[in-house]
Amino acid sequence: MKWIITLFIISLVILTACNTNTGEKTTDSCTSLTGAAKDNCYLESTKCSKIENKAIRDTCVVQLAKLKNDIGVCNLIVSESAKGSCQQQFAEMNNDKSICQSINDSYWKDNCYLNYGIKNNAEAECLLIKDLDDKGQCYKAIAFATNKDILCEHLQSPGREACIFTIAKATKNIGLCPKFKTTIEQDTCKIKIAKLTNQSKSCDSIDIDQIRSDCKDYFKGIPNAESVTSSLIKLK
Repeated sequence: MKWIITLFIISLVILTACNTNTGEKTTDSCTSLTGAAKDNCYLESTKCSKIENKAIRDTCVVQLAKLKNDIGVCNLIVSESAKGSCQQQFAEMNNDKSICQSINDSYWKDNCYLNYGIKNNAEAECLLIKDLDDKGQCYKAIAFATNKDILCEHLQSPGREACIFTIAKATKNIGLCPKFKTTIEQDTCKIKIAKLTNQSKSCDSIDIDQIRSDCKDYFKGIPNAESVTSSLIKLK
């Protein structure tokens, strides 16, 4: 009788073990897939070590790093570009510019300084950006946010002039008009600010006769007073 009971217990243990192993396999639904579909399945479940494609695995590690809120996980990424993206996202999430210094990939290092500079109106970070387009974008965004016309000087023409004109209109500061290089640009700026401030006396500071006349006609209520001036130049 004892051997029957012993045999029954052993059978239960084996059956339980089999059910447990089967349960583990059935919970991993990705095993039945192949290729990219299998990798994407593991990506969705953040099982990065099981992903074969390196690019997808790196993407998974980025997600895992953010999920764990651990920038150290970024170091597990093989690609410098993907690692830089991971580090940049942590810099942005924590508003920590010191992380930018540790990024080796030039694109993501520039992107890191760009985002920090714009978010914090920190023009000093713009200077650290290597890409000229990103550097200009950084200075322009901060110039518009702070109305610091001096930052427009970092831009190339015609971006410089457009930047100054935008700030002149925003601040209604006719004193910025002499910053333009040509008389016609200066006078176009002056007539615009004169109208924005509703100051007819500002027309007297305009040098070009036709633009000065257009300015005075505007305040006299003469129709189409802007027509000649508008045809001369348009600052945006």
